[in-house]
Amino acid sequence: WFSAFDTLAYYERLGADNGGADKVLQSSRLFLVPGMGHCAGGPATLDRFDLLTTLVDWVEQGKAPDSVLATGQSLPGRSRPLCPWPTHAHYKGQGDPQQAAGHAQAAVYDRYGTVHLVRRPFTVEVGNHTSITARARPSRSYVPPQVAVAVVPSVGSTPATSTAAFRHIDALRGALTTLTIHLVVIREGQLTIDGARGGFGQSRLIGWRLDGGVLDAPGNNGTTVGTSHSAGEPMRLQWNAPDRIVSAHPQDYIVPVTLLVETRFPDGHLASYAIASSFSVTVNFAAQSG
Repeated sequence: WFSAFDTLAYYERLGADNGGADKVLQSSRLFLVPGMGHCAGGPATLDRFDLLTTLVDWVEQGKAPDSVLATGQSLPGRSRPLCPWPTHAHYKGQGDPQQAAGHAQAAVYDRYGTVHLVRRPFTVEVGNHTSITARARPSRSYVPPQVAVAVVPSVGSTPATSTAAFRHIDALRGALTTLTIHLVVIREGQLTIDGARGGFGQSRLIGWRLDGGVLDAPGNNGTTVGTSHSAGEPMRLQWNAPDRIVSAHPQDYIVPVTLLVETRFPDGHLASYAIASSFSVTVNFAAQSG
């Protein structure tokens, strides 16, 4: 089910998004048909009108329609002008009220109860007696969250059962290390409405991607660079050399990761982000195995 008010709301948004109602009237006009059902019909409606010719005249001759004559099978002998919203036709007291122009007839009673038939000429005037205002929709912006990657390490191919995640880890030289990926939310995503704070979102990790680093794991045991993984899949890496020494200082390994994050904002808007992050690894030569 839908209502003519849905179409009217769309037309108002069309005006708000395209420079106002007056500007939209130059290329788009909305004609509402009282009592008509979806496409045609109705117990009391004037649902017969020629919009195709009207449209052709507008496009080919520049004649914008100020009204369209309508008749209907359910109301034989009656005609009315359909007017572009928000204009409307109103009776000026002259002519037949059943026709778009003519003479009006009405039955009136005198003080003795006698019925008299009164005829008056009338015309229909199309006029805009209703003001229209195009109200712009509130301006909404969605600030992405600030997040970082943290990992839970485990020696071997089995993921750790611990939930304590770290931004920096120590690893054994020459040993396969399995890493469970966690999301660290530094600052949640924020909704602003017309420049004012509208509340914070809720972010969750939906996936991750390894973007580089040392790939010393033997065979197909290690994680491949550039492949996306779901949030629950672990990363597997191996380092066969200890930290490099530069100017008497060890240089940690840096593992670049892209986090695939989904944030739901207070108004229900759902946004997806790919956010670059990294974690660091110290490989202690003294802790080598083998």
